[in-house]
Amino acid sequence: MNGFRALGAVSVSAPVGICVAHAVLSRVIRYWGRRSFPPQFVALGAAAIVLIAVTWVSWSTALRYVCESRLDVFCGITYVLLTYGGFSWCYFNVLNASETSLHVHIMTSLLIEGGVSAKELSRKYSAKDMIESRIERMIALGQLMERDGCFVLRSRTLVVVGRVINGWRKILRLRLSPG
Repeated sequence: MNGFRALGAVSVSAPVGICVAHAVLSRVIRYWGRRSFPPQFVALGAAAIVLIAVTWVSWSTALRYVCESRLDVFCGITYVLLTYGGFSWCYFNVLNASETSLHVHIMTSLLIEGGVSAKELSRKYSAKDMIESRIERMIALGQLMERDGCFVLRSRTLVVVGRVINGWRKILRLRLSPG
């Protein structure tokens, strides 16, 4: 296989590698009895493991055949690290956003307001208030509509995305709902 095609194949398959490594590492950690291990650390660990593998495979299948000078080697490895690192960063942030969105919102409120009582937080983040604000947002985005006093789906796009995300969370054995 042409070295550049091999390098492209490694770059395209690396996202699958981090997903598989994350799923395996999550199961290994749970098997060892570490149920409260932060999923962000597991994702970073999986990214690091796959980074080593991607770099080695890139060198073995492509870079050593197409690189003619030390500068070529440096540029090739830098390309691999930046490409894979960029994907890893995106993967980590999507996972992190799904894990910490409410935490970050509460902490931002505390920072802006300078302090809030537990009673005020409970009122502000009650299930009723959160559901109402989400329904308003979904109506504004065209995802829901009200018909005869009931809310009905107007678009199934987020349902499909949600199922994909929940499927991945099941594979990683992460909670599907807070609490």
